[in-house]
Amino acid sequence: MKSDFMEFEFGKLHYKHSMSDKKSTILFLHAVNSSAESYTQVCDLLKDQFNLICLDFPGHGLSEHVNIDQYAWYYSIEGFTSVVIEFVNRLKLKNLIMVGDSIGGNVTVRTMPSLNMLNGLVLIGSTQAESAEKVFSLHHSTAPLNLLFQKELTLTECETLAAAYVDPIKNEQKNFELMVYDIQHTDPYYREQVAHYIESQVWVNERQLIQKCILPLIYILGLQDGFINSLDYRKELLEAGLQKWQIHVLDKARHVPQLDNPHFCAKIIADFVRKI
Repeated sequence: MKSDFMEFEFGKLHYKHSMSDKKSTILFLHAVNSSAESYTQVCDLLKDQFNLICLDFPGHGLSEHVNIDQYAWYYSIEGFTSVVIEFVNRLKLKNLIMVGDSIGGNVTVRTMPSLNMLNGLVLIGSTQAESAEKVFSLHHSTAPLNLLFQKELTLTECETLAAAYVDPIKNEQKNFELMVYDIQHTDPYYREQVAHYIESQVWVNERQLIQKCILPLIYILGLQDGFINSLDYRKELLEAGLQKWQIHVLDKARHVPQLDNPHFCAKIIADFVRKI
């Protein structure tokens, strides 16, 4: 995939892409403390079928770290959402399917009212709720939430946090090592600022947006997710009106299933997009 940058007022936004004459374009949005690289294996499996774009959120991957004295707002979920909307509009994307992992899923849902070219949603390890408090009530009591929003992290803390995202043993640790690397290279100020904005900003009722959604959508959840109680969340989604076929729970996967089980995730996404 080709690597490019797009200029914003806060600095450069990095994205990878493989674009040709395919009918559908898939835009991948990663999790907190992760990067576009988390989708590399999935994209390798999908590149012959769809146009693909993987974006690095501000402060993540190869995107610039923002000057928080001027542009701290871009480290909020609202800020991420505005960046994605502008990114999509500037590229004039059409027939778009968005795949969002964790906070990438929250952003995906929030873009729906603004992107009329959006044809479908895949939400990975992402919880939609009426309030921020409700989101975190769906997490395990043992989830390392303190580390998720802690500015400075030691190597041991990075590894503890990474183990909630991906299996530390699977695939000769290469995916675990990528997760540790991404955590280490995420702007520490991002973790501090996103926690601040979650507390201070009015939370968008994402559950309501999901219930009113007329677009095709599916969830991919990891049964061993170190943050989300996926079985409890699946039950809530079914009670909210989703159908069983819309919710895929992968047995041997954590918060970033596309790293723990890229082949299964690629198949689920491909089957979903082809049906749209």
